[in-house]
Amino acid sequence: MVDILIEFILAEIAVALAFWIIFLFLHILLMLRKRVLVPLVTVSVDKAEYSRGEKAVISGKVTENGEPAADIPVTVKVTDPADVETDLGPLTTDADGKYTIDFPIDPAALGGTYTVEADSLGVTATTSFTLSMRKRERHGVRKK
Repeated sequence: MVDILIEFILAEIAVALAFWIIFLFLHILLMLRKRVLVPLVTVSVDKAEYSRGEKAVISGKVTENGEPAADIPVTVKVTDPADVETDLGPLTTDADGKYTIDFPIDPAALGGTYTVEADSLGVTATTSFTLSMRKRERHGVRKK
């Protein structure tokens, strides 16, 4: 009788142990499963064409899996037609994942196409704008 009781107890322990091994295995698999983040970075300017001396407003948004990414560093740079880069300094997204910075255009800047790049979370977004060759108004008279 004692032998049967011992065999029964050992069988119950084996079943319980098998259950816990399976449970722990599944738990470890779930913990090791990496969450895949899909970052998205956007960048835009407030106008397609500017004149010398104006200010371009550069803005964009950073999201992860479609949700706003707050307090994320963003690097923005502007490249002129002569391939000279201007780093606009470190930016950080707000609570809505948005960032904005002003880019004052030098009165002596080269005319042509300027490229704007925003980098964050390993993703780069680009846009461009044109700096017009037209002269700015002086004393109310427009020069051509």
